[in-house]
Amino acid sequence: MGRKIRLNRHARVIASERERREHAARAEAERREREAAERARAALLSAGPAAERLPEERAREVVKAAIEAGLPQRQAVELTGWSVGWIAARYKEHPTVRPALHAVPTTTAEEQAS
Repeated sequence: MGRKIRLNRHARVIASERERREHAARAEAERREREAAERARAALLSAGPAAERLPEERAREVVKAAIEAGLPQRQAVELTGWSVGWIAARYKEHPTVRPALHAVPTTTAEEQAS
């Protein structure tokens, strides 16, 4: 019986160590992904004002990076060469920018009665 308990403890220790290593590996992979995304965003935003309008796909990438960096629309206009209206539309499409101005609160009949 004592041997069985020791084996169970040993198995739990091994499993715990494996979980710790897997967690550390996931955290490291996430950190590398965040750093790569930040480098890509910085590269997109460091180009300076556009001499002419960027191709649409590239402009969308720059606008997405600008939104994620918290830049104003005017700066995105300068970086892409696209119109204020086009940039404003891209900002509205982005999920982190869309305000919930017209959101309807969800309430139950019980909550309304009280």
